[in-house]
Amino acid sequence: LHNDIVNSIDFVRGGGNKQVVTTSGRDCFPVMVERLDIMCDSIKHMTDDREVTEAGYRMFYEAHQVELGHYFRYLYNIFKFIHNSKVEDKRFYSNLVRAQISNHELVIIFYNCISEYGKEKFLPLANEYSLFKNMPASILLQEAHLKWL
Repeated sequence: LHNDIVNSIDFVRGGGNKQVVTTSGRDCFPVMVERLDIMCDSIKHMTDDREVTEAGYRMFYEAHQVELGHYFRYLYNIFKFIHNSKVEDKRFYSNLVRAQISNHELVIIFYNCISEYGKEKFLPLANEYSLFKNMPASILLQEAHLKWL
């Protein structure tokens, strides 16, 4: 199911006088990280890095809610299901989910979790099940953002 949801994401760029380029599936996530970075750069006039990042993510999410809303609802509900289940080895099941998530997906999930959209419900589950344990800090917008968890 996770792969079906990821594979259903696509971006079409170009048109008019430009060549049409389609990016789909997992290949969309590095593009998303790049777009998020561009949105944050566009509002660097704010003084606080956290404020810039949260405002940039808010603009990014509003622009990509169609592609990401279903993705985040699915992931949140999978971790919530694991958390509320009576199974003994919850870590085993959360690791199975985590193993399917690419590094760039983790970056987008990270910024969602620290934003107003995921801070209250998704971030506690992500932390409890070590979702960001193997996320390379080098692909975050800034490595120092990792301390925000």
